[in-house]
Amino acid sequence: MKKILFLFTLLPLCALAQPKWMKKAQKALVTLRVVQQTGDTLWVPAFYVDAQGTVVAPLKPLMRAREAWVENTAGRREVSELAGFNTTYDICRLTTTGKAKVTPLTIGRPLEKGARAWLMPNGQEDEVTQVEAAGDKNYYTLKQPASFTLTGQPLMDDEGRVAGILQNPVRAQGAPNLSLIHISEP
Repeated sequence: MKKILFLFTLLPLCALAQPKWMKKAQKALVTLRVVQQTGDTLWVPAFYVDAQGTVVAPLKPLMRAREAWVENTAGRREVSELAGFNTTYDICRLTTTGKAKVTPLTIGRPLEKGARAWLMPNGQEDEVTQVEAAGDKNYYTLKQPASFTLTGQPLMDDEGRVAGILQNPVRAQGAPNLSLIHISEP
């Protein structure tokens, strides 16, 4: 009985650890499914950035695609066009069509060293330990290592806005954690 009471006391405290914007932000996350020319299917994380269904995602999986769509718990939307891309930063914007409900994320301002940030989809809190300028973009290094499976996921600021997108870095021996590049409004 004591164990059960302890769990009921601990659960509300765990819920307080996540910012209040977290549940809404998670609704904007989608899975981009890409059918390659070979017939193989890839699953890539992506997220909505406007109410019309524009999605931001990694570009590389789309390079040899013959079909693509996005889906989440609200439903499926077909990818109708590649609205913009940048091969240097491996990022693209996709236009989608369909009736599935869209909950977009807002793009925020660049982060500074020492800023708190949350890596989606689970909302793992982290800290920016390094900021490197790369032209008009910033590369961030986080305190905690991130999994390569999270490539394409957004990094959120304190107010629930997108501060960057997780990318695979060019890794050298002793290189820092995965990098994040700041994305900006179109």
